[in-house]
Amino acid sequence: MADPGGCRVTLVHLGRPRNLSERRRVEAWSLLLRECGATTSVQPLLRGGRWRPGVPGRAEIHALLRRQAVLETLAWDVASARRALRASRPDVAIFVTARACHPGLLGIASRDVLDFVDAISRSYLDRAKVTSNPVRKLVFRLLGWSHGGFEHQARKSRLGRVAAGRRDAQLLDATWIPIVIEAPIPVHDSDPDHDLIFFGSLGYPPNVAAIRRLARLWPALQARRPGASLLIAGATAPPEVRRLVTANGWDLQENYADVGAVCARARLAVVPLIHVAGIQTKVLEAAAAGLAQVISPMVLSGLTPDFPAVVARTDGEFVESVAHLLDDAAERRRIAEAARCHVSQRYSALAWAGAVRGLISKPDQGSESQPPRQGRLRISVIIPCHNYGRYLAQSVESVLRQTRPSDQILIIDDGSNDETPQVVQRLQAAHPELVAERRMPARGTVVTMNDGVKWSSGDAIVELSADDVLSDRFLELTERALLADPEADFAYTSMRCFGATDDWIQAPEWNPRTLCQENYVHGTSMFRRSLHERLGGFRVDFNRLGYEDWEFWLHALERGGRGLLVKDCWLNYRRHPHGSRNTRPPGTVLWVHLKVWRLHRGTVHLSDVALWATRAVMRRGLSGRRVK
Repeated sequence: MADPGGCRVTLVHLGRPRNLSERRRVEAWSLLLRECGATTSVQPLLRGGRWRPGVPGRAEIHALLRRQAVLETLAWDVASARRALRASRPDVAIFVTARACHPGLLGIASRDVLDFVDAISRSYLDRAKVTSNPVRKLVFRLLGWSHGGFEHQARKSRLGRVAAGRRDAQLLDATWIPIVIEAPIPVHDSDPDHDLIFFGSLGYPPNVAAIRRLARLWPALQARRPGASLLIAGATAPPEVRRLVTANGWDLQENYADVGAVCARARLAVVPLIHVAGIQTKVLEAAAAGLAQVISPMVLSGLTPDFPAVVARTDGEFVESVAHLLDDAAERRRIAEAARCHVSQRYSALAWAGAVRGLISKPDQGSESQPPRQGRLRISVIIPCHNYGRYLAQSVESVLRQTRPSDQILIIDDGSNDETPQVVQRLQAAHPELVAERRMPARGTVVTMNDGVKWSSGDAIVELSADDVLSDRFLELTERALLADPEADFAYTSMRCFGATDDWIQAPEWNPRTLCQENYVHGTSMFRRSLHERLGGFRVDFNRLGYEDWEFWLHALERGGRGLLVKDCWLNYRRHPHGSRNTRPPGTVLWVHLKVWRLHRGTVHLSDVALWATRAVMRRGLSGRRVK
C-alpha cells in the first residue's frame, strides 16, 4: 500500500500576495496535506508576486492554441518554473488553478493534480456581466473563452481533477474538495454594534455587484425594520463601494486582521451574491464565528445542500428573511449553532483527509491510502435513491443503528417522482447530520454511484441501495477486516434475501477464479476510496445492463486488488416480485459475461464464460424438473 505520509507534495500557484482566495486555497491544501502526514512545499510562479508578461515562445503559443494552457500562463516563465519543480523532486504536484498549470510542468511528478478551485471560465463571464468598463468587459470575455477551452480539454486528460465548489466539481467532472477551516473561530462575547455584516474582498466584481444589490434593497429593509445598520468589511474597496457606503449610511471597516472580531460586530451575516462561482469562504468563516446567515441560491450551490442558512431566492424573500431573523433572536442562535457545528464536522481537514489520501497516494506502489493514523477508517455510506421513497427510511435507519456509527451518510435522490423528496426532508429534520442531494433529471445508478464517491469524504465507502438494509454490525466488522489487512481493497459479506422470496446466499471465501465465472461479491461491500480512484470508478456503459459491481470487482482483480469475506454480518437484500435491474433474461446475462471477458481478457478466460453457461443450463434444467 502507498503511504501518503511518505509523499512529497509541491503546491504550484501564481503567488499573488493580494489574491485572498488563492492564498486561502493554498493554506487549506497545507492543512489537508499536514493531516495526511505528507511533506509539503510551496512554489509560487510570479517573481515578486507581480505579473510580468514576456514574449511567448513556440511551445507557449502551441499550448495556447491547443487549449492546453490559459492566457495568464504568459505572465510567468515556464522554463524557470520547470527547473524549480524538478528541484523539489515531488511525488505529487498540485497546480492551484489553471493559471498555474502548463504542459511544460506535467510529468515531473509521479502524479499531477489540477485544482480548478472554481469554474473560472464561468467566473470571468460573470465578471463581464457586472462590470461597466468596456475594456475590462472585453478582457473578461477573452479570459473566459481561454479558460472555457482549457476546462474542456482538461476533462478529457489523465490529470487528477479537483474543485473547491460542489457545483463546480460537478460541472468540471472533478472531485469535490472544499476549503477547510482549521478550527472553530473564537466567538467574541462583545455586544454587536451592527445588525448586519457583509465582508470579503471588496474589489472583487461579484462582491461589488452584491453590495449594489444591498443598496437597491436597503429602502425596503429600512421600511420593514427601521434603524437597521450594516457593516461592510474588507480590503481594496473601490470608489463605487465607498460611494454606496456613504449614500446609505453604512459603515466601512477595511483591512481587518481577525475575522472572528469583525463578525462579532454584527447579529447577522448577509451574502446576496448573484454572479459567483465556487465556494464562498466568507460563508464558512461566518458560520465558524457563530453567525447566522441569509444567502442566495448561487452561494448554496458551492456548499453541501443541507448547509444551515436561510436561502432567499428573490429580493422579497431576502428582505423578509433578514427582517425575520433580526426580530427572532432564538431562531438566529439556533441557525448559528447548527452552522458552527456543521462547519466543524464537514469542513475540517480531518473530514476531507480521506479524499486527499486517495488523491496523493503514490501510484507506482500499486495501491493507495493507508488507514488514518487514529487506527480507524472514515466511513461514508452513500444511498442512491430513484423512486424508492417507500423503503428509504428503513434503509437509513439501518445505517443509523450501526454498532460502529458511520462518519457520513449521503442520500442522493436521482430524479425521483414519488414521495422520496418528502421522506428525505423528514429524515433530515429528525437527523440533521444527514447530507442529501437532489438532481433532475435522473442520470442512472452508475453515474449516481460515481458522483456519490466524488461528493463523499470517507476513506472507506459503502453504497447501499435505498431498498436494502444493513445488519447492525455491518460497518463495525467490515471496517475491522480492512484495518486488519491493509493490503485488501474491499470487504464483502453474505446476503439474506427478503421480500418476494426469503433465502440465504452464502458468499464463498475469496477466490479469483470463481469470481471470473460469476459474481459473489454484492455491490454493498465496503471498498477503499483509493480503489475507486485507481480504477476510475464504475463503468458507465453498464448503467443499462446492470452488473456494474461485478465488472468493478473484476477490474480490481485485474489491477492486483483483493477482497475479504467477513462473517457475522450481512446485507439484507430486498427481492421484488418483478425482479430488479440485475434480473435479466439468460441471453442478456450471457452478453454481460462476454462483455466482461472482452474487457478483461487477461483475467477472465473464455472457459470461465463456458463454465457459467453450463451451470446456468443445468440450474435451469433442474428448476424445470422441480416445477413438473
